Amino acid sequence: MIQTIRSVILPYFSTFEDIPTACELMTRLNIPGIYVVDLLDFLMCFSDQLSTRMAAVNYLDRRPELKPFYAQMFERFARNGIPDYPLYPPPEALAAASIVYQFGDLLDG
Repeated sequence: MIQTIRSVILPYFSTFEDIPTACELMTRLNIPGIYVVDLLDFLMCFSDQLSTRMAAVNYLDRRPELKPFYAQMFERFARNGIPDYPLYPPPEALAAASIVYQFGDLLDG
């Protein structure tokens, strides 16, 4: 158990000791254990809008099967507003974040 903490958990948390490096990694890579909306919130706090948008685009590029649902939700939320219920599926959450953070449509490059 102690060896697992030393070899897996501590190195994972050490990623976040250097905020600029963590932001750069989060923009490019999938960080295990971080929900996409939490990732975007972190980046909006500690990085900039362009980098945060790039992280969202990269997330969809790594999961192309989510793009049609994202497109549907983005159009719906842009037309009708973001609903009051929790948005858990990543495509819904990304569509809402695209509007709230003023990213525009992530599929437009």
